[in-house]
Amino acid sequence: MSQPSASATFETASDQELLAPLTDYPEHGLVRARAAERARATDEADTTPFETLRELGQRGLLDLGLGGGDLRGQAAVVFDLAAECTATAFSLWGHRSGLEYLDAVGAPVASELRTGDVPLCSAMAPAFKAAAGIGEIPVTLTRRGDHLVLDGTVPWASNLYPDAVVILPVVREDGRPAIVRTRVAAREVSVRPLENLMALNATASGILRLEGVEIDAEQDVLTEDVPGFLATSADRSCCCRPRSASVSPRRR
Repeated sequence: MSQPSASATFETASDQELLAPLTDYPEHGLVRARAAERARATDEADTTPFETLRELGQRGLLDLGLGGGDLRGQAAVVFDLAAECTATAFSLWGHRSGLEYLDAVGAPVASELRTGDVPLCSAMAPAFKAAAGIGEIPVTLTRRGDHLVLDGTVPWASNLYPDAVVILPVVREDGRPAIVRTRVAAREVSVRPLENLMALNATASGILRLEGVEIDAEQDVLTEDVPGFLATSADRSCCCRPRSASVSPRRR
């Protein structure tokens, strides 16, 4: 009987090592199985990643480490999803980032956000690009009468489902930045879907347009300490670092 070649043995061992969980957790097999059984339908955009994510959210697998805990378990869930379905892992990354942003500013995180029943969209890329000096924040926050309104276009965001909450950076009339939230379903919010995305068509990615979108000054302006917010967010993105304190809430 012939023996497997050394190269074949090496390749098999390497595959097993690459797919091993980042860290052990009881639901590892369930996460892989649910993502795998819906992978084709998700890839063809016949379903959304949140069909799987909401099931995992009911088991407490979308907010692991939120509030100052160890993020390695959450990273392991994202990794296991990615091993079976890129779109589902991508949507969880965006949603989980939104949870972390809300927690970073001390905003209440409702149970329907923790479970994924309401998706979160992180449209924060312009803030990080502006801080790095390679872009500008394209959305303005102005006062019109008794209301604060948003105007502008975010060229790329994901999880732009009709019921999603969006977290995004804005610039006030005096040039001060802030972090705010709104909803895709809000009046004067529109989405132009981006199509033909390799493996990501189900992630509701698109161009976000805001034209006179009213927000609540008390509830929806999350913070004006944008440098502190960005520093805290970057710190929290590394699960091996000590977690820093929350940034200052909004100043009026």
